[in-house]
Amino acid sequence: MFKKLRNKFLIINMTLISVLLISAFALVLAFSVRNADRELENMVRRSFFAADGRMRADRDIGFKPRGDIAEPPRNDEPADRPDMIENASLRLDSDWNILEKRSPIEYSDSFYSGVISGAKAEYSGEPTTRYIKTENGYYKYMLSAYQNELGETNYSLNLAGAEAQITMLKNLTLTLSVVLLAALLLVFLISLFFANRAIRPIKEAWDKQNRFIADASHELKTPLTTINTNADVLLAHGDSTINSEKKWLMYIKDEAARMAELTGDLLYLARMDCGADDGAELGEISFSQAAESVILTYEAVIYEKKLSFTDEVEDDVYVLGDESRIKQLVLILLDNAVKYTDGGGEISLSLKKADGKARLTVRNSCEVPLDGERIFDRFYREDESRTRSAGGYGLGLAIAKSITELHKGSIRLSNQPGTVEFAAEIPLSR
Repeated sequence: MFKKLRNKFLIINMTLISVLLISAFALVLAFSVRNADRELENMVRRSFFAADGRMRADRDIGFKPRGDIAEPPRNDEPADRPDMIENASLRLDSDWNILEKRSPIEYSDSFYSGVISGAKAEYSGEPTTRYIKTENGYYKYMLSAYQNELGETNYSLNLAGAEAQITMLKNLTLTLSVVLLAALLLVFLISLFFANRAIRPIKEAWDKQNRFIADASHELKTPLTTINTNADVLLAHGDSTINSEKKWLMYIKDEAARMAELTGDLLYLARMDCGADDGAELGEISFSQAAESVILTYEAVIYEKKLSFTDEVEDDVYVLGDESRIKQLVLILLDNAVKYTDGGGEISLSLKKADGKARLTVRNSCEVPLDGERIFDRFYREDESRTRSAGGYGLGLAIAKSITELHKGSIRLSNQPGTVEFAAEIPLSR
């Protein structure tokens, strides 16, 4: 499922980027073709003969003077002169015979014959500009008709070599294709990397949800099995009185209470996950009084377990929050410390103002360091056997984390030699 989701994300991303890259490269190539065509058009129009058969001056066709005198180009000029252009001009009579030809480069008669035949076949009576393939390569020509002094129809045929522009365009196309393929490959690798990163939290959330459902089902199965077993015992003693079977009824009641506690915790976490408590109305409450009330209710439990307990609660610690949730936070941390501190161990609780925050610290003696990364995960147990015997489900610290986040605070675990410390911080209201 996640592989398909990643591939779908990759396909959409690659399609969008490919369209953008191909469009950009096609636009560059189109502009290059247009500029090359415009350059050839100018070369053709600047050839030796004008559209009316009139000879142009050297300055009109772009030739540089040699020395102090500008000499007209001749057919016997060497081909490697830098001022030469690979072009030619022909004046033709009404029967398409050559009357005059001008070119800085000597061309063969078959070359001229091929050009004239191709131009004649394309001519429609209007000035024509076309590309033609010859034995010397590609050329662009312009053919136009005019009337001579005798009133006869003559033709002016101007040529410009297009091989350099075509070669440039081929090289540009090849370069753009290579760059495009390299860019697409790079984009694919980058997209694959980010697609995997984007899918990872979804997969982790999915795995966590599946694990949560499996753990919740397992935890609910245990009390349900106990209730079902005790109910079978009661049904087997149909003639007994309620008082005589009171033991089995108490087992059922205890397991039902555990189920109610578990489902209540699960419902709270579910509401936090969907943000149902994000809009809860928070008022200014005394964190100090909330902590002291929880300590008073728990002193008997601490005394019964023969633990050494010290508390230091600063007065007038006020926060913006839900009093019942704040008490639950203190209760969870204190209960967790009591459960996992061996007889004769030490527990301390402090509430102080620090850096604009109310800092609640619960410390207890513990020889086994806890996993700071997983300790706040739901149903996580550092010691499976001890947690079972203590009656916990591994949800308390997850709820404590949710409560602190609801109040715009944070909670963290610190492991020290022989000591475990939980510190929750919530912004002060004044």
